[in-house]
Amino acid sequence: MCNSGNFHSIMALPAGMKQCDDIMMFQNALKELRLIDDKIIYALNKSIPTASFRGQVDPSQTCKDLFQQIESTYDLREGALRACISQTQAKVAEAGQSNDRSAQRQSQLELRLYKNELSVEEVIRERTQNVFYEKCRDHADLAGNFKTHM
Repeated sequence: MCNSGNFHSIMALPAGMKQCDDIMMFQNALKELRLIDDKIIYALNKSIPTASFRGQVDPSQTCKDLFQQIESTYDLREGALRACISQTQAKVAEAGQSNDRSAQRQSQLELRLYKNELSVEEVIRERTQNVFYEKCRDHADLAGNFKTHM
């Protein structure tokens, strides 16, 4: 849990990411889970005090809590994306075997969209990890571990 109070505690998978048939619903749920990445700089600035305020907040614990929250959202997002990629690959193959070209093209489009979202995840993850590392490297041993995951 993040001491900043701006993010939910360890998140559950939103309903839109529990299915792979509606890409728009999936993307909206993914956007919701990406909020932590969008607000990482704000959260770190608010959570990691300047030297004069260090006595009021434990920056090591704050970094550790934020790290755990970031990692859990990455795991949720990546797992859901990989599951949808796998399911959609099966739909492509099934449509190909039944010679349904329209369904095959639709499934291939969906597959490209899911793979594109996975690429976006990699970019977001790298950006967030860099920001996290810069802010937390002096406060927590896990900051070094986080940086090596890239």
